[in-house]
Amino acid sequence: MVTSFGYVTAGSQTWRPHVTADVRLVEVGTGNLLMENRIVFNSLGGQDGAITLTPDGEYGFEDREDMVENPERLAEGLDMALRSTVDAAINLLR
Repeated sequence: MVTSFGYVTAGSQTWRPHVTADVRLVEVGTGNLLMENRIVFNSLGGQDGAITLTPDGEYGFEDREDMVENPERLAEGLDMALRSTVDAAINLLR
């Protein structure tokens, strides 16, 4: 389940895509929890036990105006972050 997504910045740094997702694998018959992880794309702080994914600079924005002026790149960055998070979740099952 995606619990947060969007663009974040640490102070005066570049705005980058961000996604947090909690991933659970539950056995159908018993309801037993088989796996539970948190995946964070572009973590701003340490998250104990979370799988962290680091963004590249391709989808960074200097400020809000930069985002508004580049809506296609803004959407592409969020799509890339969501897809990367999904890929990481799938890899947990391999």
